[in-house]
Amino acid sequence: EVGLNYSATLKTLPADFGAQNGSAAPMKKRWVRVGVKLVNSAFPKINGERPPTRNPATPMGLRDQVVTGGVLVFGGSPDDTGSVTVEQDLPLPCMVAGIFGELDQNQL
Repeated sequence: EVGLNYSATLKTLPADFGAQNGSAAPMKKRWVRVGVKLVNSAFPKINGERPPTRNPATPMGLRDQVVTGGVLVFGGSPDDTGSVTVEQDLPLPCMVAGIFGELDQNQL
C-alpha cells in the first residue's frame, strides 16, 4: 500500500461551562482527566498523550484490533482555555463519538 502520510486533528472550542456569576470565559481551565469515546478506531493522541496501544494478549507481529468504547487519559490541557486536541497520526481509522472528562476551573 502506498499513499501520502497525513495526520487528522480535531480541536474543540474553549470550554465555557458557566459560573455562578455568568460566563466562565475569564477563568483558567484545565482537564484533570479527559477521555474520548471511539467507534471502530485505533487509539489517537489526546492532548499530545497516546494511551497504551498494545494489549498483552495480542501476539507479536499482529496489530491490535480496533476498539469501540471510551479511552481515558490522565493529564492536563496544554493551555488554560480547556480545549481538547485529538490527533490520529497513525495510518489507522479514527472516529470520535464524544469527549468527556473532569474539568477544573479557577479564578484568574
